[in-house]
This record gives sequence, C-alpha cells and structure tokens, in this order.
Amino acid sequence: MSIDKQSKTADASIASPGFPALPGTSDVNAFDPVLCTKQLLRGARFGSMATLCADGAPFASLVNVATAIDGTPIILISRLAVHTQNITGDSRSSLLLAQASASAPSYDPAAQPRVSMSGHATISVDSNDRRRFLARHPGAASYADFADFAFYRIVPTHCHLIAGFGRIHTLSPDVILSERHIASDIAQIEEEAIAHLNEEHQDALLLYATVLAGAESGNWQAVGIDPEGIDLIDGYASTRVWFDRPLEDKSQLRPTLAALAARARER
Repeated sequence: MSIDKQSKTADASIASPGFPALPGTSDVNAFDPVLCTKQLLRGARFGSMATLCADGAPFASLVNVATAIDGTPIILISRLAVHTQNITGDSRSSLLLAQASASAPSYDPAAQPRVSMSGHATISVDSNDRRRFLARHPGAASYADFADFAFYRIVPTHCHLIAGFGRIHTLSPDVILSERHIASDIAQIEEEAIAHLNEEHQDALLLYATVLAGAESGNWQAVGIDPEGIDLIDGYASTRVWFDRPLEDKSQLRPTLAALAARARER
C-alpha cells in the first residue's frame, strides 16, 4: 500500500506515550511491511542494542535512539560503556525497536510489531545527526559534550520485521532508508524549517498531531523533517505525519506542509 493511502488509515489512530500509532497493523488488507518498519524506525525513542564481546559472547543493552534524515538509527554512547568497548573491537551490532505501548488491558508485548536492524556501528561527526538526536532527547544535552561520549550511526545491512502472526519479513535497507541525495537536499533546510514551525506555526503543528495523526491535544513540537514525513513530540509522547508522497527535493517542503495544514483545517 502506498504511503498516501496508509497515511489516511493513520488519521483515526491514537498516539501512545513515547511512540506514534502504527497505521495498518490491525487491518490485514492495509498492512504494509515497509511502512510498518519505517514507522517503528522513525517512532522509536529507545531500543535494545546487541553487540559482541571480545570473547564472542553476546551483550545486550538499552540505548536512546533517533534517526538521521535518511532514517539511519543514531545513538549517543560513552566509550566507558561495555557496548562501546565491544563495537570498538567489532562494529557488528543489532538494534531491536518495538512498539512500546501498554494502553490496552490485554496488552501483550510479544504480539506487538518489532524490527531487528543488523549492521555496523560507525562514529558520526555529522552536525545534523547531533541536532536531530538532541531534539528527540533534550536531556542528553547535559552530557553530549562529555569527552567520553560520541554519536554513532547503526548502518543497517538488513532488517527483520515481526508484526504479528504470519507477518514476518526480512527487508533490505534500500527500501527502508530514503535516497541519500534527497536526504542531503532536505538537510540543507531542515533546521531552519523546524525552527520556523515551532516559533510561528504552533497552530499547524497541533492540527498535524491531533487531526492528521489522531494524537491528543498538547504542546506539540516538530523535531524532525525527512523526505517522507514530519516527526512531532510532546514530552514523552511522539507521533508522525506522513506526507502524501515523498519529497523529491527541498523546494517541495513548504507547499507540502501547507497542504497538510489545509487538509487538517477542512476536517
């Protein structure tokens, strides 16, 4: 299913604390494994990271997560931590991201969508990675500049999605990540666009969150814009609004955001 059709399904869903709603996961006919994986990736604010110790033993830990503009996961970790020492010797790692909502009385974590992204951890010195991570995790600003901390990208080689009975898919990163040249183009204006939205268009952000994403009213802030959508947070709650179609270059961002606001106001 296209993102255009899937985004309409999302309008009726409710964002859960710390994670945006996953459209289409309860409708067999609407389910799209690529979109589900993208939503898990863009929505997660933490995950489990698996690395290999020097003796080959596996080691799992909890890490805060954000994404680069193209969707590559970003983490901020200390070289004093075991997982950082592990990837210094062997960069192979895996990141498990899951829908973390327990709002339903019959909530079963094992029945919720999750994706394992396997790949390699590499240090990032990209200022956009730093900015996007701290926007999603503002508390990390208090230690991000410590000498022992560094930002890393988990560059995926494959993604394994489990989204319920009979919904198991292994996906190539090529279908999950945005094209690099388009992501680079959006990166040139993302910071300014986010600042403008948060300072001048709080009304539009509220409409995006409540009308288009089905979230509850709050002080919603834009924290990320990529070729396929806009990410919003309100405290520990987060949600995402997908664009009707992916951006092909930065010139399409302004009219796309205006069209979303107009669509929300018509409802």
